[in-house]
Amino acid sequence: MPNATKSYINKSIERLHGIIEGISIDGQINNKEIISLKKWADTHEIMNNIEPFKGLNLILTEILEDGIIDDDERESLLEWCVDTLNEKGFIEDFTIAVRRLHGVFSGISCDNKIMVEELEGLQDWLFDYEQFQGWWPFNELNKLLESILEDGKIDNEEHRRLQIFFNDFVEHVIDDPVLHDEEYWLNDHMVSPSPIFQPISSICATNPEIKFEGCSFCFTGPAASGTRRELSWIINQLGGRTIGMVNKFLDYLIIGAQSSPAWVYSTYGRKIETALNTRKNDENCKTLIINEYDFIRAAKQAGGDEIFSDIANCPL
Repeated sequence: MPNATKSYINKSIERLHGIIEGISIDGQINNKEIISLKKWADTHEIMNNIEPFKGLNLILTEILEDGIIDDDERESLLEWCVDTLNEKGFIEDFTIAVRRLHGVFSGISCDNKIMVEELEGLQDWLFDYEQFQGWWPFNELNKLLESILEDGKIDNEEHRRLQIFFNDFVEHVIDDPVLHDEEYWLNDHMVSPSPIFQPISSICATNPEIKFEGCSFCFTGPAASGTRRELSWIINQLGGRTIGMVNKFLDYLIIGAQSSPAWVYSTYGRKIETALNTRKNDENCKTLIINEYDFIRAAKQAGGDEIFSDIANCPL
């Protein structure tokens, strides 16, 4: 198998378990869910030689071979899912719980139709992780489910809200990423064979007011606008400074527009996890999580387009 890291393998397995739980959470698997599962497996074809991916691809290939999915084939896939989910050996901590939750979201929403039975199944699933109910995103999800299921039905507006919430956590692969930083490349080849995903937007501030003079900035995830050295130079020109680590005194954590698959919640490194947990546990923490495009917009407002024209003056 190519150079997939142990961390990537473990995260992918947990993600797959979550997706399987999501598509089978109502005790049924429909054709759209099967096709969506196949597409997800194809995206992670680097994993095809290890279990449970190997077994999944074998059964999916057999089911889809004649282009017809009958009841017996759906039942066999559901049985495989149940057997796979009953396997032991996965440590049930917060990190794993969130990875699986992302998969559950993907599994439920992949057919673009969210049913009451699926939400009720999701509530039952959340009960197994009740120790995390005070943590994001579990707390937000519980509020949303309680509100929608209060009358026992899902109207069009509620369905739209659910799709938006779930879609924020579903992996969206970037087919042609533009990775500037040398840390992502080695001898003109990407260092990691794993796919590059679009970032999760729900954790970012909406229309944030971004100041530069005297403020501190930290980056996570690959940017689309330039290298970190170039973007740090822009910050310095506008009176701010960049630091390498997250702490409670950090003003802004900038999420790159193109994510790496390393984040514990789905796509990033430990910086976002640290920022979220620090904000939760320390009322003095003032860190604002912002996306790269809001940062670029604010930088242009503060320094004009000229500052980007002068980026050639950035020392190498």
